[in-house]
Amino acid sequence: MPRTDQSQSVTMNDGIDTFTVNMPPARSGQNEARILRIQARRSNLIQRVNLLNDRERTTIQQFKARCLAHGETPFLEELLVKMPPFTIPATADTLQYCEFQLVVYEKELEIWRKRRVLRQLYIDAAGSDEMDEGPYLDVFNFVKREGIYKGEKPDTLQGLLDLLVGLVKRMSSKPQPAGPKPPKSKEQKPLSLIRAFERIQVKRESLVTRLALSNKRYEDNLKTLDPFLDRIGCYGMKYQLLPPPPFIQITKEFLSEELVSFMAKELESFEAEFEEVRVERNRTEQFIEELEAGTVDVYAVRRELRARSFRTGSLAFTVEGIRDSWETVKGRRTKRK
Repeated sequence: MPRTDQSQSVTMNDGIDTFTVNMPPARSGQNEARILRIQARRSNLIQRVNLLNDRERTTIQQFKARCLAHGETPFLEELLVKMPPFTIPATADTLQYCEFQLVVYEKELEIWRKRRVLRQLYIDAAGSDEMDEGPYLDVFNFVKREGIYKGEKPDTLQGLLDLLVGLVKRMSSKPQPAGPKPPKSKEQKPLSLIRAFERIQVKRESLVTRLALSNKRYEDNLKTLDPFLDRIGCYGMKYQLLPPPPFIQITKEFLSEELVSFMAKELESFEAEFEEVRVERNRTEQFIEELEAGTVDVYAVRRELRARSFRTGSLAFTVEGIRDSWETVKGRRTKRK
């Protein structure tokens, strides 16, 4: 089902990790309120960095003491997060950059928190007195879940240890992301940069128009579902529409190669999301065509919906859930033939 929240995700790559930036919704109101929000978020970010670094110091001190007690050489050093250099004051002229800077730093901090969790899990496992792979399974499950490692689990304990030690060392040796570069609003912008910015703006407007048309067509199509919904007991179900993409707003005065690259990746992410929604809506249109042709088994759909709700512990009575239930029923009948 398409997302309907007001925040959106943008995939970025800082040269180290590929990560997703959750963009805030379009902002409105007075500049004073935006400045106060920026100052509050900066203070919160600094507190989180300090807390993360304090925990790192304690963890590494304990790790080194444990290694020395067993006559081993510790292979991990403190990996502290640098304090974000909030040197540009938040003013009416720098609001756009300051908000963009916070979005990037908040996501980078989450990446560093994940690295610290990996180190902590490994250190805890290494300090266990158990002689099997049990203590290390939590570490392996973590790297698999977080996408740090995509392969299979080694067959032997030594193979598992070698894998985890290598991952911990690799994650610990990566340099800290530098964050966004400060704007240079006084300089003349290269013509190529301005043209790239203008092309992105045109594509943004096109995407907003396409999305609005898709929403209108989707809503009109779903109105034909009402009689069918009544027959299966779904009364007053609301349709989920995708809101306009909340693009981060940048003016030409604050253009930089980094910001234009960010805008391009943001647009690419929204276009990919719209394509996923378009594919889903095409499936729903095909379902509606079958309804109009009278080929949908209402009672079979109702039974499948109830079974799905029982299995998942949540209601499956959504437009997509109804459609998927009918596709499941058809799939079963095809296998029986």
